[in-house]
Amino acid sequence: MALLATRRRVALATAALSLAAGVTGANPAAHAADAPARCTTWASRTAPYYGYAKCTGFPVARQWRVQVTCQGPSGGPFQRYGPTVRTGIVSRQKCSDSPNVGITHVRALPVHW
Repeated sequence: MALLATRRRVALATAALSLAAGVTGANPAAHAADAPARCTTWASRTAPYYGYAKCTGFPVARQWRVQVTCQGPSGGPFQRYGPTVRTGIVSRQKCSDSPNVGITHVRALPVHW
C-alpha cells in the first residue's frame, strides 16, 4: 500500500513539474523554432574588393564589425575594420581602390563595451 501511494505522489509531482515547465517557458521544445545565433562573412568577387559580415540570432544589444585582411602587391597583409553595427545589420569595409589589392580573410568581430 505504501509503495502504491509513493508511486502516485511521484507521478503527480512529475505531472505538476511538466505542466509548470510548459507554462513558464522552460520547455526546450518551445524554443526549437528560434533562429540559431550565427555570423556570415563574404567578400566581393571584383575590384574594389569589399568584405562583409552579418550576425543574426544574438540579442539586439550585441554589436559587431567586419575585419578584412587585405594583401597588396608591395608587402605583407594588413587589416581594415568596418563600422560597428547591431545584430542583423551588415558591416562592410573596402580593402583599397586598387584592383591589385585583394582580400585574404574576412571575419566578424564582437565589439566589447
